[in-house]
Amino acid sequence: MPSSLYCSVNNILDLNSDHSSVLLNISATPLTRTEAPGLFSPQTNRLQFQNIINEQVNLKVRLKSNFDIDEAVNNLTTLIQSAAWAATKLDKPPHTYSNFQLVPEQIRSLIVEKRRARARYQSSRLPSHKSAYNKLANSLKKVLAKHKTNEFEQKLQSLSITTGRLISRALWNGFTNLAPSNSEHVNKKREPSFLYAVCGFPKESSRKHPPVKGKFGDDAWFSAKGKAVDVLGVADGVGGWRHYGIDPGEFSSFLMTTCERLVSLGKVKPNEPNKLLAQSYYELLENKQPILGSSTACVVVLNKETSSIYTANIGDSGFMVVRGGHVVHRSEEQQHYFNTPYQLSVPPPAHNGQVLSDSPDSADTSDFAVENGDVILLATDGVFDNVPDHLLLKELSQVEGVRDPTKLQCAANTIAWMARILAFDRSFLSPFALSAQANGINTVGGKPDDITVLLATIAM
Repeated sequence: MPSSLYCSVNNILDLNSDHSSVLLNISATPLTRTEAPGLFSPQTNRLQFQNIINEQVNLKVRLKSNFDIDEAVNNLTTLIQSAAWAATKLDKPPHTYSNFQLVPEQIRSLIVEKRRARARYQSSRLPSHKSAYNKLANSLKKVLAKHKTNEFEQKLQSLSITTGRLISRALWNGFTNLAPSNSEHVNKKREPSFLYAVCGFPKESSRKHPPVKGKFGDDAWFSAKGKAVDVLGVADGVGGWRHYGIDPGEFSSFLMTTCERLVSLGKVKPNEPNKLLAQSYYELLENKQPILGSSTACVVVLNKETSSIYTANIGDSGFMVVRGGHVVHRSEEQQHYFNTPYQLSVPPPAHNGQVLSDSPDSADTSDFAVENGDVILLATDGVFDNVPDHLLLKELSQVEGVRDPTKLQCAANTIAWMARILAFDRSFLSPFALSAQANGINTVGGKPDDITVLLATIAM
């Protein structure tokens, strides 16, 4: 197609044909396009249109034959069209337009010349043709810039004093809306929420088992939002079941997944986190396909309406809250005896009565108010058994009030990686080793275990 010619292509839709025909228009001058018809325009009063339809539509129509259906469709189409016309006030009659026609003749001529020069250069690739094309392109840019400036100046000059005042007032209102306000609406206290990051490691890393969301080895975790709550939780499957051919991670994962679903469905009260664990545990018991095993668990619920935290903890997973560089709240470890924590259990029938199985009601619960910027660490025993409190406090104090997800994630990664390194340090006097020595077991070193870190800050 020569560059001096202009064309437009239109589809000719024929539903009775297997082929789609097109109509090609060719002209030596720029083609004008007719404005596409539409049911509505910016001048249409849609509420008036709706009222007209509601008043005039007839829903009691007979639809027993093809003729009845065709007639009903035609009547409804006519009603919609007439209602749209009645609800539309046209300030100006419909018109055809072309952006090209709005441009002065001088600029239109330059555009045509530039297109022809570009076509010549693309076909010949001669340096002289390239130079001519670049020259025309630069000239066109300058002329267009001057044209836009002149148009803007004419618009400003055409504004009346009243219009200018209205624009000034609108601009001023816009700026004052952006500025801080002392009004009750603007200064209304925001609901608190958790900003959190998660990191962890399985005890035995293996390429055969790719990472699964919500799990680190036999550990499991979840986060969920309800209408008035944010909830975080961790669980640690008891690894001893592996000797009986039972996957310990399946129990803890089901427990946390069920908690997440119950929160999302709104079936949890902010001040009853122990009942959330109980409901999840009872679903395990009633599951048609028995899910066997045991797990510790810890759940932290943020009540957005009261800016309070409610917790439930079974076993040796737990939480720690830091404010102003100090630990202001923390969970209490629950153990029957050394290295045997409280746990929720579903044993095989042959082991009933031989396995520790604590009731959800035995969970240690607490509640307390939180403040903006508080830091909450929720973790399994793979963290607390290997990282001393002073090292945890040092890391947690550095992210008080932090809302940057990257910084929060870096802190979670640091804590998890620190626990991982210390767990395999045979000469380190870990919290687990100190506890063992207090129970008459002479040992040093960390305790290799699955590691899960949920690190959150309170944002208000």
